Amino acid sequence: MCGWVDATDIEPYSIPSAPTAEYPESISDDIIGQYKVKPLMGLNLRTGAGTHKARIETMRHGTIVQCNGGHTGDWYYVISKKGNIGFCLKSYLTKL
Repeated sequence: MCGWVDATDIEPYSIPSAPTAEYPESISDDIIGQYKVKPLMGLNLRTGAGTHKARIETMRHGTIVQCNGGHTGDWYYVISKKGNIGFCLKSYLTKL
């Protein structure tokens, strides 16, 4: 069946934006570099330091991320292969 749709019947739609990461608490030159994701099941990139923070993406085992020195405790502030910025726990990363 074909017909016309009245524009007043259409709900506006907006594309949801990706979660935005917090800023790191500290900067350390000694952690700058590339890292590889260790867990076989992948690793979540999060909006902040802690598993209670929102997930931005799940990165596959072996994915390379870049850390520019930012961290909050043991959580490194990294840039993913997809260009997303967030936090990963350092124990799940291997420095290259």
